[in-house]
Amino acid sequence: MLCLLAWLWGACNSIEGTPATARNVLVVSIDTLRADRVGAYGHVEASTPTLDRLAADGTRFDAAFSPAPLTLPTHATLLTGTNPDRHGVRHNGIHRLAPEADTLGERFAEAGFETGAFVGSLVVAGHTGLAQGFGAYGDAIESSDDHGGAQRRAGEVNADAIRWLDGIDDPFLLFVHYYDPHRPYDPPTPWSETARSPYDGEISYADAMLGELLTHLESTGRLRDTLIVVTSDHGEGLGEHDELTHGHAIYDATQRVPLILKGPGVPQGRVVEEVVRTADIAPTLLSRMRLPAIEPSDGIDLSELWTNVESRSRSAYLESMATRYDHGWSPLFGLRTDEYLYIESPQPELYEVRADPAQAANLLASPSATHLDVATGFQKTLVARRDREVVADEQELDPETRAQLHALGYAIPESPREANGIDPKIGRPSLALFHEGEALYQSGQPREAAKQFEKLVAMSPASAEGWVSLGAARLAAGELEPALEATNEAVRWMPTRSSPRLQQGVIQMALGRPTDAEASFREAIELDPEAPGPRARLLRALIVQGKLEDALEIDRQITSLGWTNVVWLRRIADLWEAAERPAVALAAYERVLALEPDSPRDHMHVAIALIRLGHAEAARSHLDRAGDVIRQPRARAALEASYLESGLVEEARRFDERFPAEG
Repeated sequence: MLCLLAWLWGACNSIEGTPATARNVLVVSIDTLRADRVGAYGHVEASTPTLDRLAADGTRFDAAFSPAPLTLPTHATLLTGTNPDRHGVRHNGIHRLAPEADTLGERFAEAGFETGAFVGSLVVAGHTGLAQGFGAYGDAIESSDDHGGAQRRAGEVNADAIRWLDGIDDPFLLFVHYYDPHRPYDPPTPWSETARSPYDGEISYADAMLGELLTHLESTGRLRDTLIVVTSDHGEGLGEHDELTHGHAIYDATQRVPLILKGPGVPQGRVVEEVVRTADIAPTLLSRMRLPAIEPSDGIDLSELWTNVESRSRSAYLESMATRYDHGWSPLFGLRTDEYLYIESPQPELYEVRADPAQAANLLASPSATHLDVATGFQKTLVARRDREVVADEQELDPETRAQLHALGYAIPESPREANGIDPKIGRPSLALFHEGEALYQSGQPREAAKQFEKLVAMSPASAEGWVSLGAARLAAGELEPALEATNEAVRWMPTRSSPRLQQGVIQMALGRPTDAEASFREAIELDPEAPGPRARLLRALIVQGKLEDALEIDRQITSLGWTNVVWLRRIADLWEAAERPAVALAAYERVLALEPDSPRDHMHVAIALIRLGHAEAARSHLDRAGDVIRQPRARAALEASYLESGLVEEARRFDERFPAEG
């Protein structure tokens, strides 16, 4: 905290004397941060001193809008300067940014900059395509979560970023992503004790961690030469418009985000009130750093707004495809200007944002001729965008496969726009059931959770997320056949997504049907080749069936893919050990140690494998590094058994002498 105060009130207190152009660039995205929960944006109870000081010392954009209420599509926009309907990433966990896309990382790397990115969630892991151009991409988040929900705290992100900074020379581009304000809200102390709500506590914590990162840049003499951009991917509903979180509405609550620039050449204390977009960030940075622009682009150079006194009317494009993909509702598309918010849906909406900042009174409920003309103009603009609309690679289905799926009853529109689901305004109230079920599930009450999910799918039968959650709750409750029925329904509504297939396979394994599970896991791999869960679980299904050669082929694939997820690599090693294949287990544990060389547990398992292979002498150095693990009863029993199985009775005695049992 003292370091933060030193930065806030010390040498960075003024930009006087800073150079006109920057040498380095820092881009910070604080996930799920509503603009109106930041002190500089008028929230009097906020505790965001870092953001407030950045705004005071730089330029604050008061009406900045993100194109979607979803993390992956909006970060693709941040790094490319193009909106989701151009870059094609329309939802989390489904689409990937195409290799052909040009990114900030690539532009800066081509110009000789060191490029590093460090993220707080698997939703924006490198395999999503966002890593293009970054020499270092820190996304090593240990989790067994196959739905991309794993996260790490901002302090851990900082540690990686600072370690990278200390190892490189200027100039650099550093992208940092703090996930903390995203639900579930669980701020660490003392922020959990002082904030008025857990959500605000997460924001305050992220703000403090940003302060620590800036303090480090100041201590190394780099801050004065660094152009800083801080923004968010989207906000949070917090109950407005029947939405507690985000994803299924495109009002200001989730689309208006903070945007602050500070550094060389940026005016101090300036507030820009015109509508701007997060798509403007990439063009601005490339222009300020005199690098080639990304073309085509949906953004502008924001410095035009502080150098040109003449205001310009512009609109921000908005969309949510999660309504369609998650629940089978109609997609949402919209435009936000400084005067209006227009939302295209089965029941279109128009709001005068100055007179109605909460967007509570839909002017199209009883429209005047003027408002009908305004809405018609917006509608024509959105229709004109459809000619260029892009959906990134997701389904990879040839016509024959698509026809086969249609014959099986899977409704797969050529474009999500063709889906004519219910208006999300009608469906959103059912999301309360989803959140209640989620809370019950997380608190260890799966049967009660299942009741809420059952109500949800009764209200929204096309809700794929509802069906997959119902399947998970029933699985946790031990109701295997009903769990499989619900998950099969999720597969029907989400035929191109990996997670329902994966859950399907897990349940089939629990039912003792490894052959069926194998098929499900293979389908999950085809849909998401980069995800570790399907391959690891397929390997287990093959071992259970005695298909060891097939399992070895999967293991070879894992080696060639160069996985860095220690959790999954360790699980695979444990599978080979349990299958009594010590040579393969040895290689698998060595993969783990290559990533975590000081892991006592894995040194112990390497020792076990070596002993079983008759290399007791080679095992000794690993036993020395196993620490107290070898004194645990189960570990000790496994080690002694490996000696005896190999006929190394004398070595077993020596082991007991070197590592006497406790007590």
